[in-house]
Amino acid sequence: MKIQDVGISISLTTYNGVKRLGNTLFALSKLSIDKFKFVELIVIDNASEDDTSSFVEKTWRELGDKFTCKIVKLEFNNLTLARKTGMDLAIGDFVITCDDDNSFHSNYLEVGVGYFLNNPTIGVIGGQGRIVSEISLPSWFEKYAYYYGCAPQADQTGNVYPKRNVVYGAGMWHRNSVYKTISSAGFKYLMKSREIGKLGCGDDSELCWAFKFAGYDVWYVEDLVFNHHITPHRLTEEYLKQLLNYHGINGPYTNLHHRIFSNQLTSVKSFFWLREIIHYFLYIIKSPFILPKNKLKSEFSRVIQSIKILWRDKSEYDTNVQYLIDFKKSVI
Repeated sequence: MKIQDVGISISLTTYNGVKRLGNTLFALSKLSIDKFKFVELIVIDNASEDDTSSFVEKTWRELGDKFTCKIVKLEFNNLTLARKTGMDLAIGDFVITCDDDNSFHSNYLEVGVGYFLNNPTIGVIGGQGRIVSEISLPSWFEKYAYYYGCAPQADQTGNVYPKRNVVYGAGMWHRNSVYKTISSAGFKYLMKSREIGKLGCGDDSELCWAFKFAGYDVWYVEDLVFNHHITPHRLTEEYLKQLLNYHGINGPYTNLHHRIFSNQLTSVKSFFWLREIIHYFLYIIKSPFILPKNKLKSEFSRVIQSIKILWRDKSEYDTNVQYLIDFKKSVI
């Protein structure tokens, strides 16, 4: 495929985004697009309660309607469903996930497409978010910047396996033909989605793993840069606590994907969820003897969170494990 034959879809998901979308839409209007067959913008209004859809329509028109913009409004708020809706509607060869606080640098399309065209085994690419804040950053921010989508995702450009395995959803690219293939094979999300008043999600990680199951690589590209505008309320210790808790919630399923991918787990026994819980309890008992003292508290908290999730999902966990095993076999 030549670059002039490439179509690109940008899926922008937003909830009550009137106060944030101005920067995002302005940056999109400044993207370099002349080399491509087409570029389309799909805006998924995630059941906003403000005037988001009208604001997008009006602002995009004022910015010159640089490329096609389609707006779809959902009836209820669910981040995973919103992102999936945008990806399902995308007709481009490559699809970018854009949040309503992201501002892509003008060369974002050229850089991303270049890596896909030169590396046919790449299925997913993640970029480098750089924080923009109207207040001074707290002392702890640098340590947790990755969780905010505001940090490099590897030491250098290349395959993130096996150190990180996945990339964050903000600014993430994927190869649309592979997405259609895994969708036809029955791909579905297992992790709990973010809804109003609740942090959650993990759809970006699950999508990365699905591509890896299908035999494609997940890359980080350091030259793919975007600004990530973080509001003051998200730079509080209370919000950080919620954010870290959300990542802990996904722990059992994150581990599950890795074990199935690496063939450590190839079948499900009866009461597998209970076996998993017992394994975690045994790990707690052994932890004081195998871990440094300064890591015991955080590790203990992570494991307890995992046990709670396994108990919560006990009625469906074994079915989910079997689904992932079967799904991997279907896309190899």
